[in-house]
Amino acid sequence: LATTHHNGMFNSFLAVFLSLAWVVTSAPSPCPQSLQCVVEKLGDIQGTYTCNHTSQHYTFDTEVDNKRCWTFPGMVVWPENEADVAVILSAVRSCGVPMSLLSGGHNAACYGLVSNGVTISLSAINYTIPDFNTGQMVVGAGARFQHVYDAIPQGSPWIPVGGGCPAVGISGFMLGGGWSFLSRSYGLGIDNLVSIKTVLADGSVVISNSSQECTNDTLCRDLWWASRGGGGGNFGVVTEFVIQMQRTVADAMNGQICFPPDSPAVLDAWDWLLETYPKFPNWLQIDPGFLPIGDGGSRLFCFTFICNNHAVECQPLLEEISKFNPPHNTARVIPYLEWQKLHGNITAAQHGYLYLTNIMMPVGKTSRALMSQIQQAVLSSPSPRNIVIFHMGGGRIAEIGSTETAFPHRESQFVLQIKGIWGNNSPDEMKKNMKWVDDLKALILPHGTGSYVNYMDPYMKNAHHQFYGPNLNRLRAVKTMIDPDNFFQFPMSIAPL
Repeated sequence: LATTHHNGMFNSFLAVFLSLAWVVTSAPSPCPQSLQCVVEKLGDIQGTYTCNHTSQHYTFDTEVDNKRCWTFPGMVVWPENEADVAVILSAVRSCGVPMSLLSGGHNAACYGLVSNGVTISLSAINYTIPDFNTGQMVVGAGARFQHVYDAIPQGSPWIPVGGGCPAVGISGFMLGGGWSFLSRSYGLGIDNLVSIKTVLADGSVVISNSSQECTNDTLCRDLWWASRGGGGGNFGVVTEFVIQMQRTVADAMNGQICFPPDSPAVLDAWDWLLETYPKFPNWLQIDPGFLPIGDGGSRLFCFTFICNNHAVECQPLLEEISKFNPPHNTARVIPYLEWQKLHGNITAAQHGYLYLTNIMMPVGKTSRALMSQIQQAVLSSPSPRNIVIFHMGGGRIAEIGSTETAFPHRESQFVLQIKGIWGNNSPDEMKKNMKWVDDLKALILPHGTGSYVNYMDPYMKNAHHQFYGPNLNRLRAVKTMIDPDNFFQFPMSIAPL
């Protein structure tokens, strides 16, 4: 077994910030009177906390990817283990202060931070323990996928089903389902989980999995079901995952095949994709989208080509797309993790102002006519950073029933993601770009069925039915059993019955 703590340059900075936070807590507490009750009850936790808004550690965790979400928790606390989490939950409950949970900071609806309350950041519970004999990896819930990917040595045949953006935290990704570039090959992230360790509201710890011992226990069995697709922050504080990695080949082909966004070839290539989709093997995933990868960050219409097989099998498919004469083609033989590290952050908000929504698209609903309307909307968008991405479904995703886990959208052909990203927070810019997202959403929504909880839109109507479909009533029943007082809550959380 190899254990990696705080991998790479990112973690070097994090280690510095953690050390600075210890300095903060050894000084007189700057916490406001409203949080003195919490300070007194935290006692001798192994982790740390600060109410100092100017400390580097506080800033590091609260300056999340979406600048529209930036707010100021009264306190940020960093537990280091399950015992710390239990003490913090008890303190928050008895003192009656608002609380939020923060993992990777990519909750687009801004629910990871709570103004003037206590934000529990999991960033100190950050470790990776891979076993390259079994292909399993134990991962602390504060890890981001960059840490997970860095724990796998170059040349290893093992790859995890993880986030397309390496900065995404493992917790939110997994608990919401975990749609990945590798999901047609291996299923969703949740389909590759071995176990989940969760601290409940009363401080008890449950390790849920598919074992007979857990299956025979109603609480454990239902928590295992609900935690795979029910979304983060609903049932408890997850502190650890065990994931099953998968074997891949060294000569896989990955890259982007792109066209100018106004090219007639966009619609011709789209027609080819829809016609050929039913014949795609599971090891092929093509995610279309308008991406900011042209000169100077300009948008191109691209097929993100993930061919998880030997190059000799991938090349004929690449040649089929090449008949549309794409002027930009980076698809080549490159190991998936190497490609992921180079290109995974291209759709991040990167501290811009973000408004995101998504729609699950059934097979046959994204016609050429609809795609033409989407193309025109992108070309006329008020910000050059506004993008639309289609994450392809099918393959192994659809081999599991829609009620076998809490994730219901197994039959979808695409997750259609709409991102409004702008750099100037003037009221006019915000209004224009949010209207652009809403107008495009209104155009597409009649063709869709549901929404992916990990791309949470705080303005979505009938959101819980959109997220969970036929699984909502069971999720609410599990919530009633595990958290009847609704201690874990935020504006779009699951409520008890």
